[in-house]
Amino acid sequence: MTAIWLVLSMRLILGGAFILAGWSKLTHSNGLRVAITQLSGLNGRPAYSLALLLPWVELGIGCALLAGAGYPLPAVAAAGCLLAFSAVAAFAILRGVKADCGCFGRLLPAAISPQTLIRNGLLLAVAFALIWAGEDRSSRAVSEALAQGRLSEAWLVVLATVAVASAAVVCFQTALTLATIQERRSGTTPVAETEH
Repeated sequence: MTAIWLVLSMRLILGGAFILAGWSKLTHSNGLRVAITQLSGLNGRPAYSLALLLPWVELGIGCALLAGAGYPLPAVAAAGCLLAFSAVAAFAILRGVKADCGCFGRLLPAAISPQTLIRNGLLLAVAFALIWAGEDRSSRAVSEALAQGRLSEAWLVVLATVAVASAAVVCFQTALTLATIQERRSGTTPVAETEH
């Protein structure tokens, strides 16, 4: 039973993060194009095409993770995206780029920083755990829970886990954003932007 909760929690956390990221990018595509240009150096048609495509890819991955469809492909795709995002972020940090990461659009704005890499690393660990769990451990466990009437209890634990994880992420990002705003108003440079 614990394995079911764990797998469902991981699918909801990773799928929810990808849906949130994709949706927020769809609602702020101009900011995404700017972030792509600043962080990766792409401009013109490649940046425009990536800004159009990326939100839909993230939404597709997130929906597939939540639905449990096609395992382990959605988890592999999520891991691939997270590795690519982390590589771009690390390269931008090394170049000294001071820009919004564009990860969650205007919903959770944050400057590219080592915290971006930490967040991506945590999500990558979840993706790798889901890849390891594979179809046998996730889809079959959910099917068995449905057949035995245990899924309602599992969903309560999953929802509680997602609520706590979401609240922690929102609190962390809000605190970081407020600290950055306060430091900019006082004329000092935020710590997140000075660490390289």
